[in-house]
Amino acid sequence: MDTFIRLVMALVVVFSLLFALRYYLLRRAAAFTSSAARVLRVRERVWLSGRTQAIVLEVGEEAYLVCTTGHTAQVLPLGKLPALPPAERLESQSFAAHFEQMLTFLRQGGNK
Repeated sequence: MDTFIRLVMALVVVFSLLFALRYYLLRRAAAFTSSAARVLRVRERVWLSGRTQAIVLEVGEEAYLVCTTGHTAQVLPLGKLPALPPAERLESQSFAAHFEQMLTFLRQGGNK
């Protein structure tokens, strides 16, 4: 019985140390990513083909167009872009209502 209690206490100590280490590492990782997230932001990403994409990156106040393929990457400076308008909230509608709205839009030839 004495060895069982010692075993349980040892497991409690080990798991407590593991959770404390996890908490410490997650706090450091969150502080690390939050400072980088303020500096670099992906404003837009468009896939042109299977391995080719065009990305508009904002680094601080400057913007860059980055075109990547499977083997190369090209960076073109864009200068300062205007601020994005606030995102519009989509009405919460059912899938059927949204699908019907898309079909109506397509029947009209893509004109509103």
